[in-house]
Amino acid sequence: VLPVLRGLPPSVRASAVAAADDGDGDVDDAGADGGCLVLSADAEADGAAGDEGGHITLGALGCARLLALARVKRWWMAPSFGKSAADVPRETQMLLLELSPSGPFVLLLPLVDGPVRASLAGAASLGGLTAATSAQNRLCLELHRGIDAHAGAKAQKALLVCVGDDAHEVVTRGVAAAARALGGAFATRAQKEAPDAIDLFGWCSWDAYYESVTPDGMTSALRSLAATGAPARWVILDDGWQRVDPPLEEAAVQGGGGQAAEAAAGAGNGGAG
Repeated sequence: VLPVLRGLPPSVRASAVAAADDGDGDVDDAGADGGCLVLSADAEADGAAGDEGGHITLGALGCARLLALARVKRWWMAPSFGKSAADVPRETQMLLLELSPSGPFVLLLPLVDGPVRASLAGAASLGGLTAATSAQNRLCLELHRGIDAHAGAKAQKALLVCVGDDAHEVVTRGVAAAARALGGAFATRAQKEAPDAIDLFGWCSWDAYYESVTPDGMTSALRSLAATGAPARWVILDDGWQRVDPPLEEAAVQGGGGQAAEAAAGAGNGGAG
């Protein structure tokens, strides 16, 4: 069914995503939204909120190249590149595969289904797996339950899989299919109205002043921009990530991989306004 994943376990089931409705009262044919499936995982999420997630080994990953977008801090994601599952870090939120130098492309998009959140990881990045499992280029799906989820919660919709000949198109179509699969839980970029300011030059104070934002500093920066002939038409006053209790160094990041990455990198400062 999915040649990109060899050895898919029987506990993982696939179902087609309903085609898009173009507003004319008729559902588009399958060809307009072909190649999109949702995988459900017949496995429980982690036993306690914040614990290391339960996981399912999806199978051996086959591709020419891959791009993984993974959560490295609670507010930041970073790209990783490679050719095998060993190059897929924990807390991967999107995985784009190039099956051959000329395509096609496959999008793997972990979903948040009610109280259960999914993420991807190469088996080699997970502790507790046998060396043989890690050596077989295995891709794993981690499942985490939210604070309000009951013990034994399962992911009925865990992973969206979408295939296409164009990398940009398959991402756009896959995200739209995910929105429909989750019952319209979120709006896609195409469905949102962009603010007028998007076409105007703006400036954010974070990289200039971090947590030391002052009236004099802001005035000086804006005058400097204007003097170069590029005056800012809008400004973001950003003095850092909101304060949390307990502090960042001690606060657990639910989902395991993000917590481990944050601990390894140090809490640092985040510019999230």
